[in-house]
Amino acid sequence: MSSVCAIYSIQPGKVANTLIVEQVWSVATGTLPEGYTSIFPFAINSDSYMLMYDKTTHEADMYLIKGTTWMNRVASQDLDSGFDIMNSFLLANQPHILAYNAKSGTFEFFLIEQNLTLSLLYTYSKSYGDDATVGYTTVQPFSYRGSVYYLCYNFDTGGIAVYQLSVPETEPLKTTGIYLHEWAQGWTRFAFFKVGGENFFLKTNTKYVNVNIDHIVDDPSQGSHPVGTHLNLPQDLDTVAAFSMNGGDPYFVTYKKSGETTFNRIHGDCLGWTQEAALSTVEDASLAVPFQIGSMNYVLIY
Repeated sequence: MSSVCAIYSIQPGKVANTLIVEQVWSVATGTLPEGYTSIFPFAINSDSYMLMYDKTTHEADMYLIKGTTWMNRVASQDLDSGFDIMNSFLLANQPHILAYNAKSGTFEFFLIEQNLTLSLLYTYSKSYGDDATVGYTTVQPFSYRGSVYYLCYNFDTGGIAVYQLSVPETEPLKTTGIYLHEWAQGWTRFAFFKVGGENFFLKTNTKYVNVNIDHIVDDPSQGSHPVGTHLNLPQDLDTVAAFSMNGGDPYFVTYKKSGETTFNRIHGDCLGWTQEAALSTVEDASLAVPFQIGSMNYVLIY
């Protein structure tokens, strides 16, 4: 990872189809530790936070984000496990974490308490059968019409599954498999976004050289279907991450380890996008993490 990471503000430009992207903060990694492998934002009440997790040390650090002092570590917790993927989601309007270990195929679900403690609610895994949970390379929670789901994909086998989360009367959580299918191998760099309350994702196939935008159908138990295919996105990107602006317009940021970074507005028909900004940011980063403070948009390059 670079010896410097930085935060950039993202604002609409004065000219149509442009964004103004400016660095607002940077810090040497002596102040912000190296080694975080999962980073994502969450909110409690009116405060914005960033959870940063190191799968080697198992340490989850919580940072309060403010536009004056920016990254202030306010809590830490050892999760006792090494997770390859971590993401946040809302359930009953409370922030939760989905954490996944690819080797064991174990999903662990945590509630982020008001005091920033991470409370383990539920563990799920299956070691055999077509729906065995080992080896996923993408795991992404999403919400639709009041329900929470998570989509899982295996880069090497092409296996895909969708699970639904529920809250039974006698258990904190329960997961139910609702879709099992096989795609082509080689899909990566998923970026999930919403249009009109519907769920979509951008994905790149590095094995068969393709870029799609898929729509998760109204009944998630029926999976997804491609809306746009063979779209014009470079294959040599390192990171792609989606975000929204202007009351819900979908965007995505791309990043290369050279520092080349672009910001793109996805068209309403999901058949393409317009590049609205491009600049050189920090080099040799691992993650691009969009987040919001109030109505303002930012991206952390780490």
